[in-house]
Order: sequence, then structure tokens, then C-alpha cells
Amino acid sequence: YITKISENWAELVDPSFKGLRELAMSLLQKESELEEIVRLIGVEALSSRERLVMEGARSVREDFLQQNAFDDVDTYSSLRKQFLLLRLIMTFYEEAGKAIAADVEIGDVLAIPVREEIAVAKFIAEENLDEFDVLERKVTEEIDGLIKEKAEREAEKEKGEKVPEGA
Repeated sequence: YITKISENWAELVDPSFKGLRELAMSLLQKESELEEIVRLIGVEALSSRERLVMEGARSVREDFLQQNAFDDVDTYSSLRKQFLLLRLIMTFYEEAGKAIAADVEIGDVLAIPVREEIAVAKFIAEENLDEFDVLERKVTEEIDGLIKEKAEREAEKEKGEKVPEGA
């Protein structure tokens, strides 16, 4: 069944829809595996990468899968809008992964302002779908900013630790 639907997604929406769906499903599966650890010893015991998995899965569940039947905009979403919303969430997840790899603190990554906009993106009206592109750019810019700040702090720290010549 999913094979047939995936072919339609590729034709009607975007060829990458299937891959995004698989990534989202993988996040939900990994979250399920990590929940036992979180229940036993708390989220603080998780690595930054694992906390990102938990946050990515939470976003898939709450921002993508949950619908509000009482909201005029969220009651119905076109396939195109579903794709754009999922792509936005996965863009955050992948960009955040780059920040984690660059040793940016997970708390800083999760605190970027655009996250609030992602949480309400499902309420973007069908006639304003171009707003998803704006949000994706914001995600990339804000994460790139964190990575740059981290690199600058490290460079300053390194500069301060060097012993001046002749000392």
C-alpha cells in the first residue's frame, strides 16, 4: 500500500515526500526506544543527539500528526501543505543535527525563536504556503548563526589561551 501511495506522492507533490515520511517514522521509532531510558533516569541522561531525536519526534507528533478539527485552517490540509510542514520539521531536525555536531549546546538549539513558528505552522492557510519557504530559511539562518557564534567563541577562547611569544 505505501509503495503505491509513495508513487502518487512523488507525482502529485514532490519526489522527496517518501524519504521525509521515512525519516519521520524513524524518529518516532527511536523516540519509542528512548522513552524507557527517560522514564527511568530522566531526559538529562540522554546525549544531545538523543534529546534532539526526542524533540524531533515530539514535533512530528504535535506539529504534524495532531489536527484541530475545530480550527478552520487545520481541519483540512492539502498534500502539498502536509509535505511542506513535514519538510519544515525535518529541516529543523537536520540543521539542528549539524549544530549538535559542531558542539552547540542542545538548549541553545532548542531555544531558537523559529521553533515557536514551526509549532504553529500547521495554521498557515493554503493560500500562504510560500510562508513555509520563509520559515525554512529562518531555520537555516538561525542554526547557522548558532554554529558561527560557537566557532567565534572557540576562536576567542583559543586566542586567550595562547602564550604570547617571548613570555
